[in-house]
Amino acid sequence: MMIIWSGLGFLVAVIPIVLTIISEVLFARLKWALSADLLLAAIVIWCLAYWLNIRPGKVVVDNDTGQKIELKAQHTFLWIKMQYWAYIFAGISWLSLLISLML
Repeated sequence: MMIIWSGLGFLVAVIPIVLTIISEVLFARLKWALSADLLLAAIVIWCLAYWLNIRPGKVVVDNDTGQKIELKAQHTFLWIKMQYWAYIFAGISWLSLLISLML
């Protein structure tokens, strides 16, 4: 399998893995620990994506037309923008919580 990212998009995979490992060490006996990890990962990813998106880009000027163009880095993971992964992880978190409470 090929994993494709641009910019800091690889952090979408790193953040949940690190949080899950830390949680398994600290809260291994709790049924809802994975749900909390994924929800926390969603919050961290959203905040990071927001911070990355509000930073100003580099402004270049076209010499022929005088038009100004702002160049900004794109942060994607598997061709999905980083901020949208926060919603995906939040949804998976709630689904995981419902499943863990049913069992």
